[in-house]
Amino acid sequence: MFVGTVDRHFRAYVSSMTTQGTPDPVQDYASRAASADETAMQADWRARRLSWSRLGAALVVSLAFTYSARGGAASLAWSVGALGAAAFSVFVMLHRRAATAATRARAIAAACRAGIARCTRDWQNVPAPRLLMSP
Repeated sequence: MFVGTVDRHFRAYVSSMTTQGTPDPVQDYASRAASADETAMQADWRARRLSWSRLGAALVVSLAFTYSARGGAASLAWSVGALGAAAFSVFVMLHRRAATAATRARAIAAACRAGIARCTRDWQNVPAPRLLMSP
């Protein structure tokens, strides 16, 4: 009798956690993990692209100041340098957001894989609980 009660509650709990249209929680976790992996790949690609853009903006700034130091038109050099510094700042902010999005997506995918392991009772692949306070 006790086992039937646990199963009844477990089914009700699991069914409330699944996405509409997917009665199997393992399929639901698998589709969410695949979606999170795809999002992480896209965010990583964007972060790499923004990283190279940051490098390009820093190079523009250094070339503008080198041009000014070697006797070039100071107003042109300072204008290009200021635009390069502004672009660098924007690229830094966007790169940080993309890297955070990639980290978040990888964490979601890992949580979904842990959910699959729990549903299939594969206890070796269930991560150990984290402590909220360090010992």
